Amino acid sequence: IVAQVISKLIDHKMDIDEAIASPRFSDNLENMVMYESRISQNVIREVEKMGHPIKKLLDYDIKMGGVQGIVYLNDGNIEGSADPRRDGKAIGYWQETYCIIIYNHLNLSWFMVFYKNE
Repeated sequence: IVAQVISKLIDHKMDIDEAIASPRFSDNLENMVMYESRISQNVIREVEKMGHPIKKLLDYDIKMGGVQGIVYLNDGNIEGSADPRRDGKAIGYWQETYCIIIYNHLNLSWFMVFYKNE
């Protein structure tokens, strides 16, 4: 799931909101391809033609995980987004030499500090 979000940021030039909220797919141990119903039916038909069993999920299905993320923009600012599939948030504070990031999900918080190495 995280790899899909990273690919959408880098390969497809989406912003962090788009990348996190975009439709996802996944497989399970039985090689069942599960997909959110927002994925194009043309794509799903092609997956079926390859012989994969498929299972349609909700538009924003909790089974597709939860991603909170922050990106550093070229102008020096940071931008954060939280997954609409979960109850979470991404908060960041950038200073000249360090960045504080707080992720919150299901009443659990992660606190990180990154220092700029000059």
